[in-house]
Amino acid sequence: MKITQEIIDKAIANKACSEGIEWGQTIINQTLNTTNTVPEYYLWLASIDVDISQDKKLLEWCAKQLPWTAIEFAHKWLSDELLDWCIKNAPFAAFEFIQKHLSNETINLYATQAPLDALQFAHKRLSEYAFSQCVQQAPFAAIEFAQNRLSEELLNWCATQAPFEALKFAHKQLSGDMLEYCAKQKPWLALQFAHKRLSDEMLEWCAKQYPGVALEYAQDRLSDEMLEWCLKKQ
Repeated sequence: MKITQEIIDKAIANKACSEGIEWGQTIINQTLNTTNTVPEYYLWLASIDVDISQDKKLLEWCAKQLPWTAIEFAHKWLSDELLDWCIKNAPFAAFEFIQKHLSNETINLYATQAPLDALQFAHKRLSEYAFSQCVQQAPFAAIEFAQNRLSEELLNWCATQAPFEALKFAHKQLSGDMLEYCAKQKPWLALQFAHKRLSDEMLEWCAKQYPGVALEYAQDRLSDEMLEWCLKKQ
């Protein structure tokens, strides 16, 4: 395979990076090999419908250098065997870019190797066992992306591990006790995201820790006395 002016023009039209364009221009009309090929730029060409499968050995070499890039841009050009190898070595990319093409068996096999990505992109397809394993490894991601699959018990556990995400993404689902626990861990976030659910006592406590945040996000809930106190602290 050779980089032609036509390919370079197409890359420019598709807003390729300047470094990639420069690479193409320096080797224009030269036969590509493992010495003059930059895997990242070569694999990206597949995203603009350049057939990069002409030299199967070069494609394999590039994919094994950057399996995540191969999955993102060039998966349709990979043999089944090479695609399986890339998925095994970069499951996070497989979950993000080609999970619709993955079998449930494959998703569950590699989920624990990339729990954040599995929860973000494929949580609905995880088995109960794989899901629970991913939640234990990445409770913050479970709260942000898969809270609808969490039982009350599991949500509470995740909240103790990731109070930031619990207050930001799941404060409406937290029990009163768990909301109070999270508020004590991250009072500024409780004021920002969950002030409407805080008890008067907890609201006052949080406001005393971060009066400026209380004034910005929860002023309408402050008593006159507390409002005056917060203003004096600014």
